[in-house]
Amino acid sequence: RYLRVNTRVRNTQFLFVFSYLRVNTRVRNTRFVFVFSYLRVNTRVHNTRFLFVFRYLRVNTWVRNTRFLFVFRYLRVNTRVHNTRFFFVFSYLRVNTRVYNTRF
Repeated sequence: RYLRVNTRVRNTQFLFVFSYLRVNTRVRNTRFVFVFSYLRVNTRVHNTRFLFVFRYLRVNTWVRNTRFLFVFRYLRVNTRVHNTRFFFVFSYLRVNTRVYNTRF
């Protein structure tokens, strides 16, 4: 829901809202709805916007090892401190279908 980063600057906030991730297993039509509501960053500068690069979302259904690769390339934040970088790398979100225990 809420990843809050307090740096030397005042209260830089990162709001990640995953609205819902819906997984229908055993059905063919597996649907993934990712809604990033907004990523808002208040810095000393006025309104810094960031680019999200979803590398790829690969869905193999009916195979055993359904793999989801989410690579946020990088989210770069320049603050009054020396060039603070935030690397968010979601390496993979692995979903085993055909098994009951669906893991995220």
